[in-house]
Amino acid sequence: MMVLFGVGVSSTIGVYAMLPLYLVSERNFDQSTANTVVAFSRSYGPFLGLLGGWASDKLGAKQTIAISLAFTGIVTLLLGMLSGRALGAAVLVQPLLAVWFFPAAFAAIAMITPPNARNLAVAFSVPVGYIIGGGAIPTFIGAMGDRGSFATGFVVTGLLIGSGGLLSFRLRLPAPVDAKK
Repeated sequence: MMVLFGVGVSSTIGVYAMLPLYLVSERNFDQSTANTVVAFSRSYGPFLGLLGGWASDKLGAKQTIAISLAFTGIVTLLLGMLSGRALGAAVLVQPLLAVWFFPAAFAAIAMITPPNARNLAVAFSVPVGYIIGGGAIPTFIGAMGDRGSFATGFVVTGLLIGSGGLLSFRLRLPAPVDAKK
């Protein structure tokens, strides 16, 4: 779960932290446009977070995590490959399902951890996830930018996020309890 939280946080905070710099310095967006597009792309997050909780209830935590990370990984990869209007569209679409990860991940922690240890599981998973996703990933993308290719940083980050979707299938979650009984 710590690794999954790392890629989950990467898909939101890690990408967000470096996106305006990338758009301005490497993709020739003017500062105002870059900041506006990135800010607008994050504006629907609270609504989509609620929708992610609903999706986790309907699809299951494992499937929701997989969908969230696979979709977000693919679009993050495209951030490094596209330019112009297509890149602007990808910036707007990238966070759509990224926030679906969090309700499903907390549900997964609750399912795989005994009640008396859930606080510890969250206490370890979330900070480690933020160290990876909010620290190491933006540092990596910035280092790639220093070497002349922010785009490569976003492509590799997209691959890492997408691989988290595959990794989620390794979760051993208990079978859902039928609510009708």
